[in-house]
This record gives sequence, C-alpha cells and structure tokens, in this order.
Amino acid sequence: MFFYIRTFNGRSPGNKIGILPYNYSQLKISEKNEWNFMPKIVDKEAKRLSVLEAAYELFTEKGFKDVTTREIAKKACVSKGVLYDYFKNKEDLFFQTVSEHMSKMIAIKMDSVDSSLTDRQKLDKFHEISCKNNEVRKKRYRMMFDFVLHCKDEKLLHEYMGNLYDIIRKYTRNFFKEIYPDIFDDENRSILYTNIIVGFLDGIHLQDLSNPRKAKINETFELFWDLLNSKLTAEVERMSTSKANAVSAT
Repeated sequence: MFFYIRTFNGRSPGNKIGILPYNYSQLKISEKNEWNFMPKIVDKEAKRLSVLEAAYELFTEKGFKDVTTREIAKKACVSKGVLYDYFKNKEDLFFQTVSEHMSKMIAIKMDSVDSSLTDRQKLDKFHEISCKNNEVRKKRYRMMFDFVLHCKDEKLLHEYMGNLYDIIRKYTRNFFKEIYPDIFDDENRSILYTNIIVGFLDGIHLQDLSNPRKAKINETFELFWDLLNSKLTAEVERMSTSKANAVSAT
C-alpha cells in the first residue's frame, strides 16, 4: 500500500511529491528535512529458529505427510517464499527441525550430569535422562516413522537418517568417554560400544512405544547397564594389565 507524502518543508525528495511505502517506520527525516530509508535489520537465525519451532509443533501433531509448507509458513508468520530462502524443500525442513530439536534436547540432558558423580552414578543418571520425557519421545518416533514411510527420495532418506543417528552417536560416545576414556579413545572399540548402546536405546524405546507392559523399560535398563558396566570394567582391567605387562617386558 502506498500514499503521497511531503516533507516538513513542503517538498518531497527531489523537490517533488514522492510515493513512499505505507510502512513509514522504516523512514527517517534527516537534518535537512529529507526522507531517508532505514534498512530493516532482520535476524535471519532467529527467523530460521522460529520456523523450526513452528514446524516441530506441526510435524509432531500431524506427522510428516499431512503437514504442508504453507501451514508451517502461516504458523511461523512468514511467507511461503521466505520459507524457501532457508530450506530447500519440505524434507530439508523436516531434517533440520528434527536435528535441531534433538541436538538441543540431548545437550540439555548431558549438561545436567554432575561431573563429580561416580562412574556408576553417571550411568544411573544416563539411565534416568534416557527415560525422561517419554511422551515427547513417542511423538518423535511416530513423526520419524511417518517420514520414513512417505519420503519419496530414498537416497535422501538414508542420508538424513544417517545424519540424525550420527548426532545421537556423537553425544553417546562423548558421555561414555568420560567414564571409560581408555576404551572410547580407541576408534574401533568406540564405534562398537557406541553402536551397541544406541541400538539398545532404540530397541527398548520402540518396544515401550508398542507395548509398555512387556517392555519393562526400567528393569531392562538396570540389567543392561549392569551387564555393560561389568563388560567395560573388565575390558579396562584387561587393557591395564596388557599395558603393565608390556612395560615390564621392556
């Protein structure tokens, strides 16, 4: 929308009546009573995050298939064109939405672990934070299943799912590296044990999603951590013995 306007000295820029945008908050009068445009400062990262927040709410509520980019743009109070300035397509928006939320939630949980705790207490804390927000986790799993079922680009699907699991593996590895540094400093052992832990977490949460009564998630967690701790402790002792023998042999 436009309207005609004059400056206070009765003249518009160039001594003519000018057509200026309706949003005159972007204009500034100079000392010479001339109109100057003030560029609107846009925090692109804040806008991107607001889109991701709106997208997460809609994806968890309706799934991947039934949400449109138009709905997301409307909820985020941006135009559909602006949406595509930040994201290539709906699949890219979904991936960035899930990875952003997942990274933030995992980081918050990991930061809640007190470094002064004993190794066993840290494992118990990991158990505790892994079981928190169960309803949120169920919504995320349903959302992911819907994406797997309806993503038409199989190559893209594998890439995105692989990247999401890389996020989980990274945080898991870093957490256990603090408890068992000798094992998780070794690349091959680190990959092996990280995959075992992430695989267990995925499996027990999927069981809990489908049949909580049979999953017995708390009891299963306790048994798994006992077995894992016994195995890792024994391996640390074995590695220490091997190092000591190697030193004495020299």
